[in-house]
Amino acid sequence: DNGEGDDDDIFSTISFHSTTAVHRDIDEQPTALIQHLYSKKWKAALDRIREAPEEAEIWVYRSKPENPKEPKKEDNSNKTDKSKTKNTKWQLLPLHAALILDAPHA
Repeated sequence: DNGEGDDDDIFSTISFHSTTAVHRDIDEQPTALIQHLYSKKWKAALDRIREAPEEAEIWVYRSKPENPKEPKKEDNSNKTDKSKTKNTKWQLLPLHAALILDAPHA
């Protein structure tokens, strides 16, 4: 065994429950945690994680601009919706935001 493909075995044990994951439009429903991170208020972000740890599991996303020729879809911002996925410009967890924004670490 040359070790190739071992990651496939590791990752196959990880389950991501896309049907239960919570998604929020960052422009319309940002969490307090994501707002603190984007403002680089690191202490406030840590305090918020202690107060509401569930916010660390909420995906935030930004949609691509709407095509005016397409009919509007109903708001399913807290549910994963396959039709929403194709309109998503990006999505991330607060952990990703902290890394991207160069949050301090010990």
